[in-house]
Amino acid sequence: MNSLHFKLACFIFTLIVVLLFFGNNTYAAPAPHGIAVNPQTNECASFWPGDEFSGFKLPDGWEFYSYWDKTSYGTCDVNFNRPYEENARLCCEQLHLIYKSDKEWEIVSRMSPLERMWFKGNIPLTVLIIPASLLALIVYLVLRKIKS
Repeated sequence: MNSLHFKLACFIFTLIVVLLFFGNNTYAAPAPHGIAVNPQTNECASFWPGDEFSGFKLPDGWEFYSYWDKTSYGTCDVNFNRPYEENARLCCEQLHLIYKSDKEWEIVSRMSPLERMWFKGNIPLTVLIIPASLLALIVYLVLRKIKS
């Protein structure tokens, strides 16, 4: 019975490690494109929260709205046959906000080093899960050796 408890403890440890590192960085499906708004500066920019492979966070003080959300600034009337960047520009203008282009609004520079690597290289999730699994295996083997 002790062996079962030990294996269960290792499984729970591995699950916690995986959830801590990867739980808030992914979405089950692609999130909708939209705009990011900074209420303090009235700045507005195109933003995509991510998909099932990666997730992007807004800098502190910024809020995300999809194009069809009702906001305190109003609502957007956009044509989805246009590129996302153009829709964001038009939406920001309709809401009377200062538009920042992708070049002006460098979201990558506000990310952590791991997020920046993920954004630029789109690191597969398996590359990150393998070391966590190996760590769990090492912990299991060490605890097993200590136990015997």
